Amino acid sequence: MRTTERYTGAAVILKMLGVDTIFRYPSGAIMPIYEELFRQSRIRRVLVRHEAGAAHAAQGYERDLKDQSGPRGSGLLLLLATVAGVVDDA
Repeated sequence: MRTTERYTGAAVILKMLGVDTIFRYPSGAIMPIYEELFRQSRIRRVLVRHEAGAAHAAQGYERDLKDQSGPRGSGLLLLLATVAGVVDDA
């Protein structure tokens, strides 16, 4: 008998991101993803005080990683998600 695993949408998003660190600013619309973050421990969570702070922290983290291990794209993804959230709130 084969068992299949069930994933929530938030779990799929986190798995597809493929990141080891998330700079976060909790808000209502994204709470299911935060709930999923706390169910697992493979992604480090860094709490910031503002959306722009999260974008800048992700960008700095990305630049530091490029100097050590080659190019990666997660900082840009987090920056775009942050900007989209700010525009949506305006």
